[in-house]
Amino acid sequence: MSAPTTVTTPSIIDAPAPPPKARSTRIFRDPVILGCLGWIVFLVGWSLSGLFPHSPTVADPGVLLHAPGGGYLFGVDQDGYDVLSRTVYAAKFDVLMALSGALVAAVTGTWLGILMSSEGRLSALATRGLDVFQAVPLLVVAVAVIGLVGTSRTILVVIIAAINTPLFIRLVQAEARLVRKRGYVAVARVYGVSERTIRWRHILPNVTGVLFPQFSLSVGYAIASVGALSFLGLSEPGSASWGSMIKAGIPLLPLNQWWMVVFPSLALFTVVLAFSELSHRLQGHVEQIRGGSR
Repeated sequence: MSAPTTVTTPSIIDAPAPPPKARSTRIFRDPVILGCLGWIVFLVGWSLSGLFPHSPTVADPGVLLHAPGGGYLFGVDQDGYDVLSRTVYAAKFDVLMALSGALVAAVTGTWLGILMSSEGRLSALATRGLDVFQAVPLLVVAVAVIGLVGTSRTILVVIIAAINTPLFIRLVQAEARLVRKRGYVAVARVYGVSERTIRWRHILPNVTGVLFPQFSLSVGYAIASVGALSFLGLSEPGSASWGSMIKAGIPLLPLNQWWMVVFPSLALFTVVLAFSELSHRLQGHVEQIRGGSR
């Protein structure tokens, strides 16, 4: 009589639960994603390169209100700044501040969202506090804060992070609660895996996929918020910003000097649109990946 065969099963505790299979090749073959990323990288890269037709920080008082053309492709504003150089230069501040604020929000929101995904009295209390926080019009609070403590790039990044963090908390919390119901998490608990290990080894890798669409959308919203605050005169004094450029050019529109408003507005619109469309397309790919992994 032969000895009973012992079947060994691979450990599902030591290794993290595998996230849905990545389909990066399909994502980066999407022409809309490539176009959006290309425009954003081109504009930000140009702004960081310092290669401008004219100086964006030194005005030329000898050339004021020059219409587009004759060496000034986008014209010259009322202070003597080349509008093209100034518009591209502003991307370095508007886009990078939005990216920084959204990144802080994503990291903070992911951490808090996973912590608040467990069932319990403390988690429920934190969720109620989040409801109260989201009920407050945060952009109005941001204006009040800037009015009290002054404005700087650091303050703007903190405001952007504060506005967007609740969105990431909600998203990650909902996704993490779905992950907690999966079989490998239940088996991990049976084997005595700690809650901390379950959070960061099993849950975190499986919620990251939903972060990218929200991150892209949050960056677009943050750029629009920076533009709005700059338009209201709440940006750092003397800094280039699309919102402040638009505000400065509006009084000259009745005089048919339109270029100081049109070109910064187009830059703001196209960048926000690129991030919004990027979010939409990434969300579609995430849904396909999740559907294919079921």
